[in-house]
Amino acid sequence: MKEQNHDVSNEEVKEIVKFWYSLFPEVKDEQEVSELLKCISHKTEEDYVKQYNELDAKKDTYIDLIFESLNQIDSKDKLEIEQVLVELHKNCKWSYFYEPVLCMIYIELKEAIDYCSLIENKKKFLIICLEQLIQKMVNVSYRTILQEVALTKEEGKLEGENVEERITYFDDVLLKNSTYIIDTYKSYSELIRILELIAENTTRFIKKVLNETEEKIDLLNQTFASDQDFGGLLSLELDKGDTHNHGSSVCKLEFSHQTLIYKPRTLGMEYRYNQLLH
Repeated sequence: MKEQNHDVSNEEVKEIVKFWYSLFPEVKDEQEVSELLKCISHKTEEDYVKQYNELDAKKDTYIDLIFESLNQIDSKDKLEIEQVLVELHKNCKWSYFYEPVLCMIYIELKEAIDYCSLIENKKKFLIICLEQLIQKMVNVSYRTILQEVALTKEEGKLEGENVEERITYFDDVLLKNSTYIIDTYKSYSELIRILELIAENTTRFIKKVLNETEEKIDLLNQTFASDQDFGGLLSLELDKGDTHNHGSSVCKLEFSHQTLIYKPRTLGMEYRYNQLLH
């Protein structure tokens, strides 16, 4: 893994401007790129360089704070998280890469599930939610992880006689190495910030769905359940439509007797239109 923490030099600024210049063939010269930049954002290249260097200097502190917060987790909770990760690792690629991010939301998500009386098997439901959260993070980060696999191979850090063995070594050994994970997080601090945001938004949305469903379950049974009520809540499937408004999306709640589709917005307009038609 290559160290990425350094101040941007004037020569690098020129290379960056050249790169942007190449993306816009209609622009006459590099000076026009600078003028457009200043016109649109009211900032110069030097302003952006200064901003980048300031953020770059803070990124290690940000990552250190993440790992310091993990050290404050109760030993009982740590053991439980480790057991859950073993279960997640059976189906989720690179799950140990996301461990620090998962730890940040684990207790909040688990408590929300524990407090929901509708859920039939709370441990299984927790695993289902975490698997979907990991998949969300994989979708954002898989290119970076593949790049990291290539870098560790170049540096001779991957052990194994073939590709499969080396990938297994990366997944089961390197991703469990705390020093390697900390260094990797510091190299990709902006990615980690995005993953943290995804985890927080997803957790907040799951809590909202569970709370609102539990509050309205009697009304839902009266409205939709004819012969028998919905029964226990078995699973929650996220992202059944476009994601918007800080991680909200259409999702499917599978009960033991019924299936419920949750939309994160009011259906008042559709309801009134249906009344008009009938």
